Amino acid sequence: MTKGFTTMSFQYPAVSVVIPTKDRPALLLRAISSSLSQIEVSVEVVVVIDGKDDGSVSSLVSREFPGVKVISLGRSMGSNAARMAGVVESRYDYIAFLDDDDTWVPRKLEQQLRLWRESGCDTNAIVSCRVFAKSPLSEVVWPRLIYQKGSPICDYLFVRKSIRRGEALVQTSTLLTHKEVLLKAPFATALKMHQDWQFLIDAQIAGVAILMHPEPLVTWFIEENRRQTAPDWKFSLSWMGANAAHFSDRARMGFVCGLVAPCAAQGKFLDRFRVFPRMFDNGWPTPVEFMLFVISICVPHSFRKLGRALIARIPRVP
Repeated sequence: MTKGFTTMSFQYPAVSVVIPTKDRPALLLRAISSSLSQIEVSVEVVVVIDGKDDGSVSSLVSREFPGVKVISLGRSMGSNAARMAGVVESRYDYIAFLDDDDTWVPRKLEQQLRLWRESGCDTNAIVSCRVFAKSPLSEVVWPRLIYQKGSPICDYLFVRKSIRRGEALVQTSTLLTHKEVLLKAPFATALKMHQDWQFLIDAQIAGVAILMHPEPLVTWFIEENRRQTAPDWKFSLSWMGANAAHFSDRARMGFVCGLVAPCAAQGKFLDRFRVFPRMFDNGWPTPVEFMLFVISICVPHSFRKLGRALIARIPRVP
């Protein structure tokens, strides 16, 4: 067990890195190598197989990276159940999460721990960072807006100031926290969608500070065989309703126009019209919110993906 930051002769605490994985052994090896390449910080790597292990993954990991702990859930229970199982098996109090298809820069943990120490938050914090969002067509730095400590997390995530993607983001592979935080606000393993946002909401309710390092310290491979949950706009509306006390009017509007509408547009044709009245539940949308809604329901998903990639490659004026 680690005690945290020392003050007389400063030394970073050791960190347990939890990597959930399923059916991607080559990408998993890349993620493990990335976590073991951290500078200035001692790490323990815990790989959790979301499903039954036939021996091939554990044997591969043991051969390539002796000393890495590999456990299996026995059956597929979802990535957040795998994360929490990894937390239980970890030796150290400081916990970092890494998806099996993402990577870290070598000073990721050191930079985040330095920010944590300077914040004075003791163990009661979650530290995120920016990412290199990489797809076959582009590589950009997200989020464009840095989360400011103490501001409502739903306002940060969902209030939209432009129609461009990547404005706000807290991605799972960026997260560094403490076991005490995960006892207060564990990942919600029963939710089929929005588990990561629920984790942040629950943590903020519990008084946990959320910090964001301004540098991109993670490479997020957003198009690389990434599994995605089938969109369910009705579930998203229900989830927002269950967390209504933590959504401002603007956050609710942004969530409907920027997230619910695109999900509805991928379903039955009439679903997009069923969502339309929800845009006015909390007043009139801003021009940005209205444009988001119209683009979501009128422009096919494949066209939007291509358009986002082309826009992302346009040089920005400093």
